[in-house]
Amino acid sequence: MSGSSRASRAFQQQTGVAVEAVDCPDNQPLLAGATLQCTLTTAEGDPVTIRVTQTDAQGNIRWEVVTD
Repeated sequence: MSGSSRASRAFQQQTGVAVEAVDCPDNQPLLAGATLQCTLTTAEGDPVTIRVTQTDAQGNIRWEVVTD
């Protein structure tokens, strides 16, 4: 599963907000500790920027909304 798919699924599961689209940088290394910023578009059309950090070699992630 790609990083963008994981981010979308995690966001939806934790917030209950449906995600229509995800835009993450291409060709990012999927390694423990890797961090990237993605923009999610909710089903209502609202953009949300999140910072995604891969927490281990199995592809688990942690995410947070970017507010700055």
